Amino acid sequence: MGWVFTHIRGTEFLRNPERAMKSVLEKLQSLEISPVDTKKDASKRAQARADLIERVIGRAEELRQSWTSAEPTAARRQPASRAAGQVALT
Repeated sequence: MGWVFTHIRGTEFLRNPERAMKSVLEKLQSLEISPVDTKKDASKRAQARADLIERVIGRAEELRQSWTSAEPTAARRQPASRAAGQVALT
């Protein structure tokens, strides 16, 4: 698969994380792998999530308004005994 691994000792990382990560960052740079701006990406995801929530809430409000302004259906106008599942025999 062509994967490249580098090793960091746990105790070395605990003692001095910046020094321990230096070899990892150098290896990434030699492989021309640049870091991703996670704060920027997180901000984009948060904005997209907020936009989606806003659209869903807006659509839900539209549906509620259409339901309250629509005439009742035949099932809603039936007597309570029929609406409860009872059948009238004729």
